[in-house]
Amino acid sequence: MSRTEYVAAATEVALQQLPGFVDRLVNEIISSGDKEDDCRNIVRMSLFQTGNDGDPVSASSHKTLSRGKGIIESLVRISSFDIEENNADDDHKLHQSMMFLPTHFADIFAANRVVVVPAQGYTYDRAANRWDQATMVVSFTIRNDGPASAMGVGQMLGHPINRYAMAENNDFLYVATRTRHSLVCNVTTASTTGQTATGNSCKEWVRVAQAEEHIELLEFPPDSATNAVLERTGWISDFGDMEQMYSVRFIGPTAFISTVNQTGPFFTADLSNVTDPYLVGTLNLPALSNQLHSISQEGQVLAVGEDVDESTGLPVGVRLSYFDLRDDISNPREIHSLVESMPDGQRDAQVQYDYRNSIYLDDLGLVLLPTAITSYAAEGGGEFFKGFRVYEFDVDNGVGYKFNISHSDDSSDVWSGCFSDARVPARAISDTADKGGGDLFTVNMHSAIMVDTSAKDTVWSIEFDAKRREEEMCYSY
Repeated sequence: MSRTEYVAAATEVALQQLPGFVDRLVNEIISSGDKEDDCRNIVRMSLFQTGNDGDPVSASSHKTLSRGKGIIESLVRISSFDIEENNADDDHKLHQSMMFLPTHFADIFAANRVVVVPAQGYTYDRAANRWDQATMVVSFTIRNDGPASAMGVGQMLGHPINRYAMAENNDFLYVATRTRHSLVCNVTTASTTGQTATGNSCKEWVRVAQAEEHIELLEFPPDSATNAVLERTGWISDFGDMEQMYSVRFIGPTAFISTVNQTGPFFTADLSNVTDPYLVGTLNLPALSNQLHSISQEGQVLAVGEDVDESTGLPVGVRLSYFDLRDDISNPREIHSLVESMPDGQRDAQVQYDYRNSIYLDDLGLVLLPTAITSYAAEGGGEFFKGFRVYEFDVDNGVGYKFNISHSDDSSDVWSGCFSDARVPARAISDTADKGGGDLFTVNMHSAIMVDTSAKDTVWSIEFDAKRREEEMCYSY
């Protein structure tokens, strides 16, 4: 079958299947949640615009830039219910709002009664004849008596550096974004085919690398607004030629920024003037802060990340640092730090790969780092550990190691063919407000454990795969 024949046959099949697919999709949307919500609470948003309605980009270019998926590549669903609703049947009324997107690169950010959906795409710069990375933002307001309602739409430069680099403060949205590249027309291809290298006729778009970092401030529209737009009021982009933001924490009108460089500069930024935010302080450290945690008092930050060899820029350990900026955000200082070495091939702190893996429990004054240790001795045997290393922290005495929570001390648990990648990610919660003691619940690998942090003893544990382990023969391949 030739390509032309295949396209014709596939199109015929698709046209036959499409009506049934649409009916099923609509039925599933309407049948889920509140019957009164139906399609009135579905928002549709397009990410690919020319910026000039009178001169749209051709259909072929639009299709290429949206990866040929059209306007329905993903469906974002926002479900809400009132947990304080007094219902004898414990049957809470579920409300839902939805939004179709032409991209699957979308995240969800929720804070207080606001939900923000940043969806990544491109926007066309007609004057420069290029497509720039951009993020369209839709904000929703959560209501007690109905589905989340769309509040406003905005646009940001570049794409968010990660899903955690956002915050809401006093009717403003703070976001850390990055521009990696633009798409420009391949002039060589255009000239050989007799084209003009414009958005209308370009046959080949190529990536041109960029390196721009931004802290952006967008203002939420008031409830009474008729032109519901999240207006960009200010931004910061002067991080230097070699800096790349790695982690960002917004606390009130202040941004704490960890960047990537051999010395791991730590920045602070003042966002109180929403039209003119600016960097105010810098601290160079031989470390890379993967995660930044806010302490109970404003102006304090606990950083967890890698300790770095200043001569090579390579990680050599795990570093926990405490910064106190309550007196002067223009002069960030590392008050306390703890460094634990990581011998090659022996220790893996998962905080380096998962932003949710570093856990700070302010009520207990504890920091948990999911850790894997694998050490093989030349004569056989060795050390294996998979679980959490627990550290205690307070602002006066700093950080100190307290104890381990082991979820596995047998390497066969990791390499066993029974489990493969079907493992529970490392997470933890506390059930006490008494700092210095209480119970701690952790899950990791194939087990859940409740620990008394005062006695450092296991209260109870559950092995998720105990029965499977007994009944199945498992191999490491």
